[in-house]
Amino acid sequence: MFPWGPLTPGCTDVPSAPHNSDMRCSVVFGCKVECNQGFAAPNGKSSFELKCRDRVWEDRFNEFNGEIPHCQALCNPPCQNRGICMGPNQCHCPGNFEGPLCEIEKAHPCLSRPPTPRGARVYCNQTSCQVNCMPHHQFPNGETETKLTCMDGKWRIEGTESGQVDNCDRK
Repeated sequence: MFPWGPLTPGCTDVPSAPHNSDMRCSVVFGCKVECNQGFAAPNGKSSFELKCRDRVWEDRFNEFNGEIPHCQALCNPPCQNRGICMGPNQCHCPGNFEGPLCEIEKAHPCLSRPPTPRGARVYCNQTSCQVNCMPHHQFPNGETETKLTCMDGKWRIEGTESGQVDNCDRK
């Protein structure tokens, strides 16, 4: 109870301040909620008012179906690909996306080694493979080695879109 009496007719206690906000209340006008910087009410506004009706605090203009909403983090531009705005301009991305706005699809790993061309040996790590022709062998272009890189779950000859490595033929 306030020393000057009830806050507004029917309400004797101040409502809990919504998350991420500052709230000021008066006997006559009820409460005004100001969302912290980087936060907003569900309707996108930075402030809203509360009033007491039938001994219950609710939003003054019934914008939130009588409920007292919490101020939610704003991400501008908004998170993409079903990312969730966790704090001002901080997106939490679903498992297959990354980046500040969840705008980058994570690379898919290559789950198996590339096929070994005839007359060659293949040496791989997680993201690339080196294809070396055996002694006295070469690719049709005269080279004796080429590098493959894993891109979106597929092996590609470095610098091209092709993943098909020719066989090594005898010189």
